[in-house]
Amino acid sequence: MEKKHIENNGWISLQIESDLKNLETVSVFIEKCMTDFGVKNPKAVFDVQLAVDEAITNIIEHAYSGKKTGEIIVKCKMDNSKKEFTVKLKDKGKPFDPKAVLAPDTNAAVDERKVGGYGIFFIKTLMQNIKYDFSEKGNELTLTKKLAEV
Repeated sequence: MEKKHIENNGWISLQIESDLKNLETVSVFIEKCMTDFGVKNPKAVFDVQLAVDEAITNIIEHAYSGKKTGEIIVKCKMDNSKKEFTVKLKDKGKPFDPKAVLAPDTNAAVDERKVGGYGIFFIKTLMQNIKYDFSEKGNELTLTKKLAEV
């Protein structure tokens, strides 16, 4: 199940099943959206791809507990000034607030570091704004990347 469409309000969306095999599809979708919006900076594209990959992996593994039958909607939009690219991820899995995860101790010796928490750390490092909402309709994670140049 993979559906893509453009909405009237400028969002481009892709619907996928919660299966890790769909990570590549999402990565290609992000790159296509960003280049179609005029982003020429490959590092900015890579940063968004990596952050979204981490977020979707967390949705699959935690919100859907690895079940491949969940639905994830990926929505992309460029602001009118072309200085911010936003990705929204929607799912109907278990609620999860990324702000509740403590930052990993990156100064600790490798063998003393706790497992987990690095995905959220990378997302927070790569994206400038992160917003999480949960309602009866499900989870919505909004990630925004500020672009120095388009």
